[in-house]
Amino acid sequence: MGTVKRQEKGLIYFDEFNKSELDSGWEVLTDDHGRYNADHGVLELRHGESPIYMFYTELTRIEEFVMDVKNEYNPTVEGDSGGLIVYADDENVVKLEEYFDAEKGIARSYPWIRLVRSFNVYSAYWSEDGKIWRFIGNQEVISSVPKIGLFLESGTQGEPLLINHIRIQRSTRVKVDNLKQGYQVELRDQAGKILETKICKYENTSVMFDLQRYGYPLTGSFAVTLPDHNRFEASDILSIYGGDTYYFEPRVDLYYREYSDNGEFLDMRLQDNQERFLGYMSSGQSVTENVLFIAKNSLNQGVFQNVNFELASYRGDQYQNVVRLAPDVEGEPGAWSMQVNATEITPESPYQFWVRVERLDTSTNYEAQVTFGIKVSSTYI
Repeated sequence: MGTVKRQEKGLIYFDEFNKSELDSGWEVLTDDHGRYNADHGVLELRHGESPIYMFYTELTRIEEFVMDVKNEYNPTVEGDSGGLIVYADDENVVKLEEYFDAEKGIARSYPWIRLVRSFNVYSAYWSEDGKIWRFIGNQEVISSVPKIGLFLESGTQGEPLLINHIRIQRSTRVKVDNLKQGYQVELRDQAGKILETKICKYENTSVMFDLQRYGYPLTGSFAVTLPDHNRFEASDILSIYGGDTYYFEPRVDLYYREYSDNGEFLDMRLQDNQERFLGYMSSGQSVTENVLFIAKNSLNQGVFQNVNFELASYRGDQYQNVVRLAPDVEGEPGAWSMQVNATEITPESPYQFWVRVERLDTSTNYEAQVTFGIKVSSTYI
């Protein structure tokens, strides 16, 4: 199990236009559908007798987002312009324009353009590399249903607007939540190099990292060190986007041991909130079945302390009479009860315990099942 778990996805939309059909989320307004094409790694918008607008409909209802567009555009004649647009009505329009400056005889275009929405305020940026952004300006647009997307002005001349890719995220920053005061969080790259370190402050439960300087997605991981120097570090490599929210939730991995007819065994991992079939208990066999469970700490570093395993209801409460847990004592079950406890579980020392299931009286129901859950809780301070 990793150190953190993503609770909220920051990536809203990403497209490199490698498919022949445009994503269904786009609303295209044009008099000629032959004026755009999405294929071969580029979205191409061509000039015509009227403007062409392409609105990504999902953005109408999202009040905070960051829209990054990598494009190639070389306007060559006066009136030749394209870029990003926010349209409320004919009187309320905001454009991030790339255009031909007739007075100076040059193209005003950028490799990257960015539109940031913060409720009713829209801010424009440009960049050479998609990492370092320069502010252009901002403007307020009051509308509950704005249309947001791309545009290319009318004209029978001029170069097409080529969109290499579009990425829309909920923010430029990633949040790590479910922390306490004094928790230290490291943001690391794929090689394990520490990029930044943040400490959770008093009365806060989270820290934030701005990913702009690293690009999106950042391929890396998090490590968390507690005030008592207990450090949690996993080998999981994540694709981290702006707007992602991760929860600090290090947990043990739970397995049960399954034997084959020739006596060989395999440890089967259990997934959170997923049902697993443990086997049959036929009449004529033993009235009880013991199954070995193994709790493993798969982190690179970090100690789970006071780990409690407790029987819980799952599709009925018959488990209360026929299921029990026991600690492992030199390969045999110890005292049976409703719960067991491990003082600590380290990466080097897994904890083993037993589950005993008693066969139900099947005189009236030959397909009776015993179902139960195991609730796992622990502390790490």
